[in-house]
Amino acid sequence: MKSMKKVSLVLCSIIILCILFSSTAIALSAYDYGYVFGFDYGDGVNTIAIAQQESMYLRNLGFTVYCNTDVSADFAIGNSPNTNRPRIDSGVFVTNGHSGPRCYQFYGKSKSTYLTAKKSGGSYYKFDDISMSNCKAALFYGCKTASKDRSTDYGVLTDEAVDNGASCAFGWNKSVNTDTATKFRERMFYFIRYGYTIGDAAANAKSEMPWFDATRDYRISGDSSTKLTTGAKFASARVSQFLLSPAEISEYREVKTEGSNKIHVKYINEFATTDYYETDKDNKIISGKNDFNIQEKNKLLKKVTKIKTYDIAIPEKIISGGLSYKKVKVIHDFKLIAKIENETRFLRVINTEYENENGLCYLNTQVIDLETGNEIPYMSLLSK
Repeated sequence: MKSMKKVSLVLCSIIILCILFSSTAIALSAYDYGYVFGFDYGDGVNTIAIAQQESMYLRNLGFTVYCNTDVSADFAIGNSPNTNRPRIDSGVFVTNGHSGPRCYQFYGKSKSTYLTAKKSGGSYYKFDDISMSNCKAALFYGCKTASKDRSTDYGVLTDEAVDNGASCAFGWNKSVNTDTATKFRERMFYFIRYGYTIGDAAANAKSEMPWFDATRDYRISGDSSTKLTTGAKFASARVSQFLLSPAEISEYREVKTEGSNKIHVKYINEFATTDYYETDKDNKIISGKNDFNIQEKNKLLKKVTKIKTYDIAIPEKIISGGLSYKKVKVIHDFKLIAKIENETRFLRVINTEYENENGLCYLNTQVIDLETGNEIPYMSLLSK
């Protein structure tokens, strides 16, 4: 009997140890970790606060998250001591900062290094040879991180992440304004934390941005139905309540495409307005905004002919993070009627893209009040 008791005790001990080791293994799975990056570039662009906010949301979703604000690019592809896997192969991988179609800029110890998909050597570190099968979502928040607008041996960050095994990856196709990029991320993570899919979270964030803002032009590689949590508290899909009569639709012009969707904008003479509607590939209206009713439109028609255009001095270069952005291209220049704090304003908006020798991009947005000639903050166009 004693020997049987000893055997039973040994078996119980083995079972308990197995459970403990199994629990430890699960707790240390790369799938449950998140790595978030944000930097103070010393040029007025500081993404540390938004990185900390994203980290808080991810912790609330159950991830063990590390927010990194002073590291180099090789840190991102180096192994985590918790999982013995490259940090980029974690459940969630998020970058916030300067980037371009070639790379993303890390800024640690006052030195710039770059994460690329395929290019290595010098200050460049690639990840095309790293499996990302543990990664549910790689979110590359920065200028042109999803862009395919040029042939390059650097690769595309979002596509490479999915090719390497990540469930999905988010990036922008164009250069984006720093302030509106922050607002977009805040809104996207707001929906992510309530159980929305990556695709629906991005779509809802997009619907809150003005039709002319570049953050609307993003691309999700891989499975956009990926969720970072289970048991959503709200319905994921958007339901449009935006309706227009045929007569109203005739006042709108198609101005651009966003993926397979089309954006139609209401014009008053040569002035665009903030009123727009978006249609999907089946030409169904899925979202829109209507600030100006017919009575207001008639008043504005009498006034627009008296508005003059002011010349705007476009900087020849931008100094950012100790780097000089010299290649200049005006990508959007238009007149706009918008409401700011319930006051109708006549504006000229110019988006100028700058690029440096490393392929990093910087978007400068200038907004001029055409009745006063004064420049006003771009973010005032996003105020409710």
